[in-house]
Amino acid sequence: MFCKNCGREVGDNAVICPYCGVQIKEIEKKKQTCSLAVVGFILSFFFSIAGLICSIIARKKCRKENLDGEGFALA
Repeated sequence: MFCKNCGREVGDNAVICPYCGVQIKEIEKKKQTCSLAVVGFILSFFFSIAGLICSIIARKKCRKENLDGEGFALA
């Protein structure tokens, strides 16, 4: 693979060019899980109303902040 900026050959797994320092690949970021969704899921087994309220709030939060955990909130 070659650097887009300086044209030198760099390794295939390089994220930043070692010669000019320009970023070559995007760094993958893991999504954070909404902890409120997990809490709502667990609460729904013991206290159904509290679990339902937490899950509704968590589902809205997951969509608004683009977090993982919407499946827990929906369950």
